[in-house]
Amino acid sequence: GGEGRARSPPALEVFAYLFASVRVHSARLPKLLLLEATTLRLLADRLAADYETGLQRCSDALAVLDVAEQILLARRPTGARNSELRNVLNTRATVHGFVVGNLLRAYGGVTGTKRDEMRSQIFAAFSDVDHLAARSRGLGDSSFYPLDVTFWVYRDVFEQLPDLTEEERLRLLERMEAVLDAVDESPIESNQMERFQRRAVNLAQLEGNAALSETLATSMRLQGDFSGECLLV
Repeated sequence: GGEGRARSPPALEVFAYLFASVRVHSARLPKLLLLEATTLRLLADRLAADYETGLQRCSDALAVLDVAEQILLARRPTGARNSELRNVLNTRATVHGFVVGNLLRAYGGVTGTKRDEMRSQIFAAFSDVDHLAARSRGLGDSSFYPLDVTFWVYRDVFEQLPDLTEEERLRLLERMEAVLDAVDESPIESNQMERFQRRAVNLAQLEGNAALSETLATSMRLQGDFSGECLLV
């Protein structure tokens, strides 16, 4: 109950105001900036039905993250600095994903040039997410998290954009395959393995490979994880 209240829009609004006040009237600390941006991202999610407000929250979050990134880039590269910078880059990628989500939700209600503009924005966001994920993984100790963000952005467009051409659908499937294949390049963290396995089930499902998706889901169930089978249901 307490955590739910803390994540309610009114509470998040208070947190966002407090973080912004600290930023304006005190030192700009990357960790606090990251918390402010995360709060704005959560508000964009809670206000997803409000297209304009959701996009504005995302824009505000990206502006705050840009300040945090510039501060960190000016510091000497160390393990601690790189860890903070990875968190900032990962959050930026996630915010771009939320921008895509807002565009997808509004897409069906527009026509003509506005729809064309939204379509261009959706596909342009791919390069932002890809670039940020590559930068994050290039800082050492590669994590599955930025790849996961890339995967769900592609998947959401694949599932929700109503007028994809067959060529575009195939390209999105290829991109999702490439994301999961990239995991082979470095060991995946133990706490991300279940997430990776769910994505593998999801991809097999999207590709229409029922036998593979069921086999993967069964393997997860035998390990005590039923989330793969829930996906199929």
